[in-house]
Amino acid sequence: MYNKMSEISYEEASRLRKKYPNRAPILVKTKGDIDLDRSKYLVPFDLKLAEFMMVLRKRIRNVEAYEGLYMFIDGKMFTPNMTLGQVWHSIKEVYYLEVTLTKESTFG
Repeated sequence: MYNKMSEISYEEASRLRKKYPNRAPILVKTKGDIDLDRSKYLVPFDLKLAEFMMVLRKRIRNVEAYEGLYMFIDGKMFTPNMTLGQVWHSIKEVYYLEVTLTKESTFG
């Protein structure tokens, strides 16, 4: 499991938001034995959650085709057709999004 930073500082997130106003700083945490090669992302607001999940799935080294990935943002599960901008604006008082990834064997 690769999580060097457990948090993005307020100063770092503010600097990134000023430099890239159309992107969301995201910290991805994993549960279980997911081996993700990095934990910080700067993602455009118009990217759909399903597309972001595809990006994450490509970066995970130890996930099989039969294992389902579940993405929780701020402890909630959002629909895959929502954009990150919609999620960002639905969560109040946030300076970065914290995404938690879990996997589950869906076919046995």
